[in-house]
Amino acid sequence: MMSLKSIAQITAILISAAACFGQDFYVSTSGSDENPGSREKPFLTIARARDAVRELIPQMDQDITVHAAAGDYILDEAIVFTDRDSGNNGYKVYYRSSGGPGKARLLGGRRLTGWSKVDDNIWKINLPDIQSCHTLYENGKRIRKARYPNYEFEPDFPTAAGVYLKSVTGSTKQQATPTESWIIAVQEDLDKVPDDFGTMKINIFPWGKCDWHRWICSVTAIDRSTAKITFNNDRDDTPMVPSYGEPKGDRARARYFLEEHRAFLDAPGEFYFDTTEKVLYLIPQSKAHPDKLSIVLPVLDDIIRFEGSSMTSLVHDIEIDGLAFEYSKAISPTRFWWAQEWGYTDHALVWMNNAERITLRNCHLKNSGRNGIMIVGQNSHHLVSGCWIEQMGVNGITLSNWSAPVMEQSDDAARRYILFCFFEVLTARNYFT
Repeated sequence: MMSLKSIAQITAILISAAACFGQDFYVSTSGSDENPGSREKPFLTIARARDAVRELIPQMDQDITVHAAAGDYILDEAIVFTDRDSGNNGYKVYYRSSGGPGKARLLGGRRLTGWSKVDDNIWKINLPDIQSCHTLYENGKRIRKARYPNYEFEPDFPTAAGVYLKSVTGSTKQQATPTESWIIAVQEDLDKVPDDFGTMKINIFPWGKCDWHRWICSVTAIDRSTAKITFNNDRDDTPMVPSYGEPKGDRARARYFLEEHRAFLDAPGEFYFDTTEKVLYLIPQSKAHPDKLSIVLPVLDDIIRFEGSSMTSLVHDIEIDGLAFEYSKAISPTRFWWAQEWGYTDHALVWMNNAERITLRNCHLKNSGRNGIMIVGQNSHHLVSGCWIEQMGVNGITLSNWSAPVMEQSDDAARRYILFCFFEVLTARNYFT
């Protein structure tokens, strides 16, 4: 018969082993959040694994690893890590793609099915719960809003948004109201522009050959007799024809195109969203039925967020290894990133504030309507290494604080990463009204 001492020793061993195995959790697209998160019975979501990790943080005595199996994890909301999810007692929390880099994909979009044909080229789908649509994807590639003149891909400059029209001249100062600007177009350029401008926008570089600012403004009037296009500049006081001590002439001409009108939907790879009827119209790149394509509408602003509760209560000591992040919305209104309170109200696939010692390693970030990684405010000692960042609406990696106070200087590092195709939605200054 076994002694009480032997039973106690065996019990201690079993408890120790359970604690050891408890430092690893597993997630799979075939799992369930009712499971214990073991290798044999994995969780379904990373958010559930985060909650399980959170319970172990106070007594953490070794690193904790969450293993995400290969597959597509479609998110209903961003995964938020706070100071309660931080590594503790000198240990870290790891979230890893167990099948290798990019195999576990966290997706912030939904695939659209149920398309009906309008004519030989155009398809439509009803989206009653969607308020706006500023970017869309077909088979993992961004497709564009319907525009005039049509977009032409430039292989040597893939982020260029040409072809452009060019104004003859423009307003030298704000006009009748503080929000009004105008240009004079080439008369022939208005031949394909409908009289009913409705929700039409002008996408314009207002400073002629200076490309620092691009505005996206609502068209408010079109006078065909004078070829004058008037638009709302959102109280921007920049003259349309700055002198810079130079004559106006060609240097003052502004490059622009018009977009967001059903009449402009005429080329493969374009879409138009009717915000009143809540109908999305599409001419896909492929000739196949859209239901057989992967047409994805982004529905999330961010995929993951690191948010400490204050500058003295940071989220820290978390490493993301090999996960892929894809599909996020372009915000409305779409402005240059520093207008979003220097990033505090902006969005990214990975967004950080009040964070320390966060590592992103071997990750694939793709198809953001805004930024790839946005590091805002109090942040220090982060590392971005070995990441592939592509097809961003704005920036790949943004570090911003402007004039807000911080506790200490940052020691962030970004090395050995690949950046490709940025500013696909906007470049600098952009307004919607």
